[in-house]
Amino acid sequence: PDGIVDEDMIAANAVTAAKRGAGGILQVVQEVRTSTWSVIVGGSTYSSAAISKAITTSSSSSKVLVLMNVNVGYEGGDDMGFALYRGGSVVSGYTGDAASNRMRVASQTAVGNIYQQELLTGCYLDSPGSAAAHTYDIRLYYRGDTSVDRYIHVNKANNDGDTYDKTRSASSLTLIEVAA
Repeated sequence: PDGIVDEDMIAANAVTAAKRGAGGILQVVQEVRTSTWSVIVGGSTYSSAAISKAITTSSSSSKVLVLMNVNVGYEGGDDMGFALYRGGSVVSGYTGDAASNRMRVASQTAVGNIYQQELLTGCYLDSPGSAAAHTYDIRLYYRGDTSVDRYIHVNKANNDGDTYDKTRSASSLTLIEVAA
């Protein structure tokens, strides 16, 4: 009677996609890695998935906002980067342009020495194109001699001695379905 519509007056699922409109948040899923992870990688090649999460989109027109935060350490003290993958293939819209022999990455940082970690971050609005399950993952690389294999670490530095000045961190991959 007062003309105000509040929460108890709205039936469950009464706000339809048509009423919600473009840009509405449909769902949010997140993978948080608090444990450490290490992998041996050849120079200028990608690792297996360092962190991974699946989302099932409700519409073929939905977009997925991908938020990435990965703390990395490295055995060699050199440049490191990552690529975003969906369904086992690199998301080409979120890597640098091809240019001769240069490695294509989404983001890169320099890990100055074996005692430190660096944060790799990214944000990308993807259009997967189907109402289905889509698995996103982050794969790491180091810039270096292709004949030398090196350790890459997530959530710890390469030198991880049990002392007060060493740290452990957390990494996350967040997927947000957005109505188109």
